[in-house]
Amino acid sequence: MRSYRRAERVAATVQRILSGVMGQDLRDPRVSKVVVTRVEMNDDLRLASVYFQLLGLEVQPESTPVKEAVAGLENAKGYLRRELGAELQIKFTPDLRFIFDTSLSTQLRINEILANVLPKDS
Repeated sequence: MRSYRRAERVAATVQRILSGVMGQDLRDPRVSKVVVTRVEMNDDLRLASVYFQLLGLEVQPESTPVKEAVAGLENAKGYLRRELGAELQIKFTPDLRFIFDTSLSTQLRINEILANVLPKDS
């Protein structure tokens, strides 16, 4: 059985809390399609890198919808940190850094390339 680092356990909790708060409490239309895909914590638990995608949109990292979503998340950062602090049982509430997650689009592109290269079953 693999033992998980504390940072990984806290990251999973932060993801659950942020997903719930964003889905229920935030009314900003810029973040209405934001879905938290993963959270990475540094070892001292003071910084949470929050990776997100935009639901139903296939966009590039530098596109206008992504920039607007980041602006909306930055605007809501204080509220999100307060909600985290109320639920987390750790000494410091982590600072939040929002990053557009490109892993899904990369995976789709690789699958598309493989589909064109590999022989099709008849």
